[in-house]
Amino acid sequence: MSVKPLVLALSALALSPLVPVAAGAQAATDVVCNLCVNNSDLSNNSVTSGRIVDGTIKSNDIAAGGVATANINNRAVSFGKLSTGVRDALDGALANLTRTAVEDTAVGLAEAACPSSRIAISASCLCDDNDGANNFGVLFACVVDGNGAVAACFDEAATFNPTKPSPIAIVQAVCLGAESTDGTPWDPTPEGFAPLSERAGAVDERAARDKAQQEALDARAAGLRAKRDAHRALLSD
Repeated sequence: MSVKPLVLALSALALSPLVPVAAGAQAATDVVCNLCVNNSDLSNNSVTSGRIVDGTIKSNDIAAGGVATANINNRAVSFGKLSTGVRDALDGALANLTRTAVEDTAVGLAEAACPSSRIAISASCLCDDNDGANNFGVLFACVVDGNGAVAACFDEAATFNPTKPSPIAIVQAVCLGAESTDGTPWDPTPEGFAPLSERAGAVDERAARDKAQQEALDARAAGLRAKRDAHRALLSD
């Protein structure tokens, strides 16, 4: 037997424990490779939502037009996933319009005021002789002003009886209100409806506005009442 092959065989056996076994190799976990995986390296639907950690994809990671409507499942984007600014805008959006009716009945002139945070949008009026106990009436005013509506009735001249009171005036004001998505009431302002403000001074401004609207309604009623009284005095002469 040749000595040289024997020496080589023994050397190979001595070095074999130093050679790593391929089957025992482990994948590296600390490799940093920026942009080494591109879109072209990924098959369709290979990265599912379950493999993406919440918050790891930011707005600047998405190319303009990269997410189309067709890519978003129904109800996949919940309210909590929207930005604070978008949530605030949606919470404050007008969600519900409501109407309520306010009525008043009085001799000669009736005045109905809408509740605070509502605005009068229409009025219905009539005059009634109270089953003959009052004079017949002629409706001469049915108006919306300030925060309500007014109905005013003249005594009918042809059947006027000075011993009977003036006709009954009946008015119904239709009042409009609004609420935001989160239930915040909207407030009527000179510029129209706006969400009820919680800033400093807003309460005082609202109180002053309500007072001015009530004064406008009362002033209109006072003017109509003066006309009605003058007309009855003319009939009584």
